[in-house]
Order: sequence, then C-alpha cells, then structure tokens
Amino acid sequence: MTSLATERCGQVTRPIVRCNTGWFPLPVKNPMRTAAILAILVMTSATRAADPPDLSGAWSGHWESQTSGHRGPLSATFHRANDTQYSVVFRGRFLKIIPFRYKTDLDITGYQDDTVLLAGSRKLLFFGTFSYSAEATGTDFTANYEARNDRGVFVMKRH
Repeated sequence: MTSLATERCGQVTRPIVRCNTGWFPLPVKNPMRTAAILAILVMTSATRAADPPDLSGAWSGHWESQTSGHRGPLSATFHRANDTQYSVVFRGRFLKIIPFRYKTDLDITGYQDDTVLLAGSRKLLFFGTFSYSAEATGTDFTANYEARNDRGVFVMKRH
C-alpha cells in the first residue's frame, strides 16, 4: 500500500511517500508536476471493485429440504447464455436412489461486490413451480428454493 503526505523541512514543504518499509522524501524539481503525478498514482492505485465472476463450469455440493430434512448430492454445469442469464443443468439424487436432472435459466438480478445475484423459476412435474434466488461468488453458490410443498437450499462449490 502506498500513501502520500507532506513534511515541512525548513521553509519548504515537500511530498513524502509511504511504502511498506517506511516514509521517504520524494525528489522535487517541479512541485506542481510531482503533485499531479502523485495524485494520478494515488487515484489509479485506489481499490477498484472486482469484476463479477464468470460462473461457467462445473459445480458440486448438496441440496437440503428445510421442510422434510431430506438431503442429497447435487452437481451443476453453468453456461453463460448471454449478459443477463446463465443456462444451468442440475443433477442430483433424491432418497439416495432416485436421480433427477433438470435444465433451467438463472436470471442475473444484480451484483454486490464480487457476488452475482440470481433468480428464476421453472415448472417441474410433481412439484409445481420451483422458484429460487441465489448468490454466487467465483467459488461458492448458495440458492434458496421454494416449491408447492417444499423449501430448502442448494449449496455448491466450484470444481
């Protein structure tokens, strides 16, 4: 981290810079030019918001029903469909032996720092409309889901 300050040396105020090892005076022949350069350096080194992560790829984890307590393995493959959606194929098991697979689109509803906010719904046989809201970083995905007679969570990590 670099910091900028000034110190008084006799009748002259001169800029000093702080690095990891301490404070150092800067040689100044043209104080206005030096100040302008330092201002540009400080502004460009300021922390910028990270680009939102691309969620494309393989993920794995588990699902858990908060209604029944059932739990099972879950995996997903994310593909960026366009600037506002991911196409996702979820695969898992219910009651340890019944496999399921479904494809859905997750709409990007916003960004918060390095987190992508997602939501969507899909009509599923036997469950009615399956609605979900999710948050994902480059490494973690958590979704809350709700269906006609069930609600729960999907928790996954990127491979």
